[in-house]
Amino acid sequence: MKFDGVILVYGMHTDYLIATNFPFTTNDSITWEPLITSDISYELSGVDRKEAFTIKILRDKVPDLSSYLVNRVGSVTVRAVEIDVDTATWSEFYQGNVTKFKIDLHFVELEVESMVSLGLRSANRVRLSLGCIRTLDECGVAWDSYSASGIVAGISGRTISINYTTRGSNFPDPVPNNFLKYGKLVAPTEVRSIVFNDAGSVVVRFATRDLSVGDVVTVYAGCDKSIATCRDKFNNLDNYLGFPHTPTESATLRGRQGKTASGGKK
Repeated sequence: MKFDGVILVYGMHTDYLIATNFPFTTNDSITWEPLITSDISYELSGVDRKEAFTIKILRDKVPDLSSYLVNRVGSVTVRAVEIDVDTATWSEFYQGNVTKFKIDLHFVELEVESMVSLGLRSANRVRLSLGCIRTLDECGVAWDSYSASGIVAGISGRTISINYTTRGSNFPDPVPNNFLKYGKLVAPTEVRSIVFNDAGSVVVRFATRDLSVGDVVTVYAGCDKSIATCRDKFNNLDNYLGFPHTPTESATLRGRQGKTASGGKK
């Protein structure tokens, strides 16, 4: 028996989803979570595999994707796969990037365009971005050295207090405020984006569901994609792929600026 599945890759996150109502583990030890959508299955023809498709996913199944999309500074890659539950194997037949998205109370809707189509459409254009356009997993930073593990000492809403026990070689002690902003917290059964930290606690974008005091978690430093952060925080300027000096407003096209009269007439 075969089922459709998708792999979502964004930032330092990878979500494995299968179009069933139950999780499934393939023989490479990947656990695929149920992909519960408004349309459980999707079909891609030979032509479509070079074009685009739309898929809806319950927000609860991808808790970190919504915040990444809203604040995104990088791409979201979607890989469509076929999963054979009899042999516990999977094979990829499509890869694309999210070009548009819509988020409502219950669903995240993704419009995906294939790499082939994106390449043809943008072949004659140059993308200029103020921030780095590399994904974090391809930027060359040794992320383990910017991580730390510790024991959860307290949980209050979205605030998690941590007693750090091990630190990577580039993880400072004490932790500066917002050193972990835009990074992630990896718990035993879930991952959360970090929006703030101080020396002993982090604030995550969405409250955890299964985390308890005494659990061991790992946190990773965050990157805001700026050239200053790449240079000063990660010493990774050789891999920076952005255009920080690109003008955001053209003085030529802006035109002449004047003042508006406050009223009355002579």
